[in-house]
Amino acid sequence: MVSKTEETVARSLYANLEGLADGASMGDSDDFQNVLAGLEYYLPAVLGEVHQEWRYESMDGFQLAVARKTGPREAELIGLCILISDQTLTPIHVRLRTSASGDEIEWLTCKVGEAGDGKGGMVRVPYHSDKGSKRLFTVVDRLDSIDWVYSVGFGEGKSASSNDGLSL
Repeated sequence: MVSKTEETVARSLYANLEGLADGASMGDSDDFQNVLAGLEYYLPAVLGEVHQEWRYESMDGFQLAVARKTGPREAELIGLCILISDQTLTPIHVRLRTSASGDEIEWLTCKVGEAGDGKGGMVRVPYHSDKGSKRLFTVVDRLDSIDWVYSVGFGEGKSASSNDGLSL
């Protein structure tokens, strides 16, 4: 059974992507804002299914360098997420696709946190710092070289390199 949060994310994403060409920016529509608001709850829940420490962590927003349509009903988000526990920033990379009906997430990959000395073994940069803004613009260039602390995925679009399978 699909959670209300997943349904909200899926429907908003489906509506946001409708009519966009592959590679197009997802923009700043109400639907996109609903996607982001829903992901603040949905991603920690999915991460918590595999990584126990995420049962006690949440997200409080995103600073995105990339938010684009990558295929039919598919999107990619790259940037930083705000961790609610200490209002710090850490890298995030999300790819997801809605079902054809648009009411559930068909597949998802999510990577969060660059390995470091902070809480949870992650680099954590204060939210209101110049360092945070500078990191945002380097995430895209460093995407393949980041030593990700947390990774989850489910469905057919799951990254072959992920060891942390999750079936929901």
